[in-house]
Amino acid sequence: MSSKPLAAARELAALKARLAGSAAERAAIDAVGRWFEARGEAVRYEGFVASTSPPLNAALHLWIAALAALLGGVWAPAGLALLILALASAVRELRGDAPWLRRLLPRDSSYNLLVRRPASGRRLGTLVLAAQVDVPRRTWRLSRALVAAPLGLAAGLALVLALESLGLGWFWLAPARWIAAVALAAGGLAALYQHGRPAREGPGPGDSGVAAVLEAGELLAAQPLEHLDLELVIAGSQEAHGGGIRALLRQERARWSPADTALIFVEDLGEGELVYGVGERLLTTAAYRPTLPALAERISRRRPWRGVGGAVLPRFTGALLPTRAGYRAMTVSGAPPSPAVSPPSTRRCAAFLAELARVYDADLSEEVP
Repeated sequence: MSSKPLAAARELAALKARLAGSAAERAAIDAVGRWFEARGEAVRYEGFVASTSPPLNAALHLWIAALAALLGGVWAPAGLALLILALASAVRELRGDAPWLRRLLPRDSSYNLLVRRPASGRRLGTLVLAAQVDVPRRTWRLSRALVAAPLGLAAGLALVLALESLGLGWFWLAPARWIAAVALAAGGLAALYQHGRPAREGPGPGDSGVAAVLEAGELLAAQPLEHLDLELVIAGSQEAHGGGIRALLRQERARWSPADTALIFVEDLGEGELVYGVGERLLTTAAYRPTLPALAERISRRRPWRGVGGAVLPRFTGALLPTRAGYRAMTVSGAPPSPAVSPPSTRRCAAFLAELARVYDADLSEEVP
C-alpha cells in the first residue's frame, strides 16, 4: 500500500465487495494495518462477531410483525404481545440501543484496527480518531421517511389487536389485520431482496474518512499530544448497526473510561464544506455531549475554519453509540456527504482534526496543577 494516506484510501476502493463481515472487508483492514506497520507503528487487531445485514434485520422484524397479525386472528392478546416485542426491538435499533431480535440472526467475523500513541507528558485522557472501512450494499438507506411507513403500519396493527383483545368485534378489524399482515410480509420480502444486493462499487462512505484519519495521524506524529493518549481506529462492520463500534466500546471499556475519553468519527467528506455534528436523528434526536461540538465551534470562528458549521445529522453515525454509553463523541462529515475521495476535502478535514486534538490537549493542560 502506498505511503501516502490519500493514495492508501484510493487503494481501498479497488477492494471490491467490502460488505460488513466479508473477506474483502477483512482484507481492507489488513491493508491499512500494513500501511501503519510500514511506518513503524504497533498495530493491534481486535476481532468480533456480529450480525452484518441491516436488510435481513429489517426482514426479521417485519415478518415477526406479520406473524403477530396472523396470531392475532387466533388469540388477539398473544398477537399483540408479539407485535409489541417486534416494535420495541425496532425502536431500540433505531435509537442505537442494545439489540434484541437481531441477536437471532447469523453472524460473521470482523476486525477493528487500533494504533495507540501515548501522551508525551502527564496523561489526562484519551482521544480516539476513527473511520470505517466497510462499504454498504447497493440498496435503500435508512431515513425517517423509510422507517415511518412500517412503524406506522405496525402501530395501526397494534391498535387493531388491542381493540380485539378488549372483545370488540367491529366489522373492519379483521380485514385491517389481514391487510397489515400482507403488507408487512411483503415488506419483509423486499428487505430480503435487498439483503442479496452486492456492495457498492468504488469508494465507500468511510474511505475519505480513513484518508483523513491517517493524514491527521501524520500531522499529530510530528508534535505528540502532551496530555492525551491518541488512538487511531479503523472500524469494521459500520453498516451492520455499528457492529465494529459496539465491539470496540465493549472490548476497550477497561481502558476507555467515559469520564476522560473522547471519540471523533470521520465519515463521507465529499467535496463540500466540513460539518461537525451536534447530534443526530433518525427516529428520535440524540444530542452529543457538548465538549467536542463546543471545541469545534470555537475553532470554526478562526479565519482558516470559517464555513465549518455544526448540524444535527439526519442519519446514524459512529458517534451515536458512544454518546448513548456516556462518552464524549462527535462525527465530522461533509455537506453534502459523498463517498468521493477529494484531496482538498480530505486534507482540510485532517488539519481540522489535528487542530481539534491540539486545542483539546491545550485545554487539559490548564487543568494540570
